[in-house]
Amino acid sequence: MLETASQGLLAAKCIGTEWLVSASYEQSLNRLKEKFDIVDASDDVAMIAKTVAGQLQQQRGVDFVLIQLYAEDRHILYDKDKPIVVHSFLFSGDQCHHAAHSIAGTIQRKQKQAALMSLDTLRRYLRRDSRSL
Repeated sequence: MLETASQGLLAAKCIGTEWLVSASYEQSLNRLKEKFDIVDASDDVAMIAKTVAGQLQQQRGVDFVLIQLYAEDRHILYDKDKPIVVHSFLFSGDQCHHAAHSIAGTIQRKQKQAALMSLDTLRRYLRRDSRSL
């Protein structure tokens, strides 16, 4: 699990679960790109998420990778009058499930909603996947 907007709250909501292998928080897309050696200068969140997920799946040998990103300047996260768009990506093998949500309000609201929206992406996938069994 990797998160940006929820700043660790997403991982905190999953403490004690057996399926959570690791979690990390990155403050911005630029720091995330540096950490994972992504040299493309664009802020294409789908490309960044796919690259990061591939590296995490390979490094950690996990089946699922949940990634939450937002592309706006990090200062907008603190501006209650400006919304951010949170992207939640769930990668499972070659499959990618994506949801995007616009969130406005205080930083606390943005954090909470970002965490809940990302968990909802995971829930929807697991629910749909369990129905196909």
